[in-house]
Amino acid sequence: MATLQIRMENGLFAETNGCYISKVEPTHVVGNGWDCKILDDGSIKCYATKKYSYGKWSMRYIIRPNGFAKLSVKNHRGEVKTLRTGFVVPKGTTIGNGILGLAGGRINERYAYYRDIKFQEFLEKFGITAVKHEDPNQTFEGFSALTGIGSAFQEVYSDGKVEKEYEDDPGSREEFEQPGCNSSLYRGTLYHTVTGASWAIVETYSDYLDSRNYAKILYTKEKNVMALEASLMNNRDIANYVREKAQRESLNKFNGREINTLEEVKTMMDEIKSIAPKAVLSIDEEEIDSYLESHNKAQGFKITVEVQWHYEPDFEIVLFCQHEEKKVFKQVKIAEGFLG
Repeated sequence: MATLQIRMENGLFAETNGCYISKVEPTHVVGNGWDCKILDDGSIKCYATKKYSYGKWSMRYIIRPNGFAKLSVKNHRGEVKTLRTGFVVPKGTTIGNGILGLAGGRINERYAYYRDIKFQEFLEKFGITAVKHEDPNQTFEGFSALTGIGSAFQEVYSDGKVEKEYEDDPGSREEFEQPGCNSSLYRGTLYHTVTGASWAIVETYSDYLDSRNYAKILYTKEKNVMALEASLMNNRDIANYVREKAQRESLNKFNGREINTLEEVKTMMDEIKSIAPKAVLSIDEEEIDSYLESHNKAQGFKITVEVQWHYEPDFEIVLFCQHEEKKVFKQVKIAEGFLG
């Protein structure tokens, strides 16, 4: 299910992630099946409703100015159930800068949250999609598959010991051993057992037909989740993820940069190598100079940079050439490289 994210600044709605948006104002946002308003007293009231053949369901998320929040759902019989209550900001503070999240989907399966901006930045740094205050010392069960209609995986990272076990699904071995079937296909269940841990991150992904789902959930009993940052960075896989994510974000900033001369290409490559030292030119400078000369402004062309992401190499730097009048598009790969 898609989640509408509304960024708040100084207690007002500032911007959204564009998820099925139909209205955006400083005190009123409508999108993803939700109608969200900031009231005169500073409270935030978000309401979602949907009519089904058997009646109407609704969900309401209210945050008071002091940060006390309540999420509730009303079924088609008019029965109200409180799903969650509690403070979403430290006591004594007020709603100011943060992220309001409102999930789509069936009403009884939706969720809503508010995250302080510092907490949101912490989650984004590590790619965490949700936090569950549960004991990380447990067995996590997930799918592992590579089939003709999709794939799935589960990976677990922790400061404790992680034992991994794979079990074929009944019948999958016979199915994939049929004549003409790709011998590399498989389908089964993964069990990751965590012991002696204060935290565990469970990453899951599935891609079947038209359905794609991804989650990266942090399990911990630690109330102050951000206090785990140093411990998370001590995990090699997590630290590599954080470093490569920062490299990706930095490299993506080159997208759209206009290039006219070889000197500009050289300057850009120096900048790229300072971010990703493993980047190299894939064609020689004379070839680049010739390309720029034949597709310059005088010829009616505009040349911009495009960063393209792959598996191997991790990325390619492409010069994208577009004619101002004619519908002519050309591109040439000038560099490639790996993260890390």
